Amino acid sequence: MKSRFAALAFAVAALTACAHAGPGGAAPRQAVPGQPTALARGDSLALPDGARLRFAAVSADSRCPPKLQCVWAGDAVLAFEFTAADGARTPLSFNTVSDPRHSAGAWTIEVQGLDFADPPNATLKIEAK
Repeated sequence: MKSRFAALAFAVAALTACAHAGPGGAAPRQAVPGQPTALARGDSLALPDGARLRFAAVSADSRCPPKLQCVWAGDAVLAFEFTAADGARTPLSFNTVSDPRHSAGAWTIEVQGLDFADPPNATLKIEAK
């Protein structure tokens, strides 16, 4: 009987943790405004006002790989999802060269870089408006 109770308690605790985690399964990290933050695809950041920012995808990437000589450095397009504290969701699209900065809610979000990892990690700077 004790082992059944322990198994049930473990299952309830695991489900509760998953319910509070984000779509990727891990709880979002807390953003520190003004500090550059690396974010992997699928990860989320919790903002101080209760909003969240999730790195959804790299929808286009024509950047010149490291150690190659290219005529054009290229750029990348990154898709994010901003969820306001009230639950309203807004898609955001950033171009690393021509459109790296957007406003969402009370925040200004800037893509400062995209590494060449597989999958790539984005470096963001988030500041209050």
